[in-house]
Amino acid sequence: KAVVSTQSTGEDVVCVERCPSERFYSVNRRCIPCHGSCFTCLEYNYCTSCPEPLFLDYETHTCIEECPKGYSVTSSRLSGKICQLGTEDSTSWYKGDTLYIIVVVVFIVALILMVLLISAHHYKKHLAREARWIQISAKRTENHML
Repeated sequence: KAVVSTQSTGEDVVCVERCPSERFYSVNRRCIPCHGSCFTCLEYNYCTSCPEPLFLDYETHTCIEECPKGYSVTSSRLSGKICQLGTEDSTSWYKGDTLYIIVVVVFIVALILMVLLISAHHYKKHLAREARWIQISAKRTENHML
């Protein structure tokens, strides 16, 4: 459980299972609001994504209204529009996207392994039942022959 609080007064508002993923970060089971310009954050003023129409400054991790000279805008599925120094390709990868892809791949691999383990377990149970059935059938046949 976590407690949602306000940054300005620190008053507890409500007890929740988990902090909301948008506009809050967690410290010692307390949900602390992100800076007002952040959509998601790791700390109060360390934005990881920004609401429209703001841009994430990748170097300062703040949300800004326009990219400075020498910077260009790249798009990220996770972080929205990002200002990066000297990148010309509007489809370049943001490091957070790579982490997202790694997490998704690990999840899929874990899911596949779980399905395989469950299937193997059920197959072993099937073989054990089949072996018991063969033994019972063999005993019945033997009893009928006597």
